[in-house]
Amino acid sequence: MYKTVIVEDEGPARRRLEKMVEKHPSLTLEAALESGLDAIEKIPLLDPDLLLLDIQLKDKTAFEVLEQISNQIKSKIIFITAYDKYAIKAFEVEAVDYLLKPYDDKRFDSAIQRVIKKDINTINSQLILALKESLRKEDSKIVIPEGNKKHHFSEKEVIYIQSDKYYANLHTLNEKRMIRVTLKKLEDILPPKLIRINKSIIINTEFISQIDYQKSSSRIVLKNGKEFFSTKTYNHKLLRIT
Repeated sequence: MYKTVIVEDEGPARRRLEKMVEKHPSLTLEAALESGLDAIEKIPLLDPDLLLLDIQLKDKTAFEVLEQISNQIKSKIIFITAYDKYAIKAFEVEAVDYLLKPYDDKRFDSAIQRVIKKDINTINSQLILALKESLRKEDSKIVIPEGNKKHHFSEKEVIYIQSDKYYANLHTLNEKRMIRVTLKKLEDILPPKLIRINKSIIINTEFISQIDYQKSSSRIVLKNGKEFFSTKTYNHKLLRIT
């Protein structure tokens, strides 16, 4: 039996994961933790065989947690997250598998089977190759936290984002959604194709139809006809767009 510890800050996701662990014949649930700080304190004491780690916790990332406890544990690791951009980094820290939300029981069981198998290095090599290929094909997901909620978007549907004091208005192909989050925080979350061009605007470069480059400020026209101007601070980012 594999002693298992869950680290997941979303209540519904944590409870669902607890049920999966409890009904799996090869796992025993030692603890279900809700934060990075809690994980740093308790995981070395619990000494689990398996860690199920959500990557983007409210207080820390799973990588920050592991940096502080990696010398104290020998646990196998499965990352669970909605952020596919962390996939390759997950395997760099020798994770056994990487579950991308939403996942089902069958996908969870296949990850546990990889834990049980002995030849983890071979499995990891195969997974990395498969994952790289899938990430090239699949649309990137954007997940934006807001308090106890998380907003899910497809990279291909977000046209631009406009700051409104303490909020951000996300303009997508189908709707406009207001989220209490700063553009500064969004810059750390968003995929590379969404770039900030001035103090209040982030645009998706996939929707650009024209750029009039200037040394200090450039004019950007989107496919829907919207026009924006970059400022000198952010203008250099446009020069990298081909």
